[in-house]
Amino acid sequence: ELARLLNAVRVLGIADLVMCLHTRDGRLFPLLVDLPSNRERFHIVVVVAGTPPHAALRYADVDAE
Repeated sequence: ELARLLNAVRVLGIADLVMCLHTRDGRLFPLLVDLPSNRERFHIVVVVAGTPPHAALRYADVDAE
């Protein structure tokens, strides 16, 4: 399974992948900033660009004040 997934990354290219974190309500949130500096564990989900899960992502408004 891992070999198949790694081969998929080579075929798609790194620009076709989006790293995400799960929110408390189970939605995926694109990872746009540096990772937390504490030692708490978390899971990163990788989503392929152009797929339905990618279309459902909601990006934070990083320019909001």
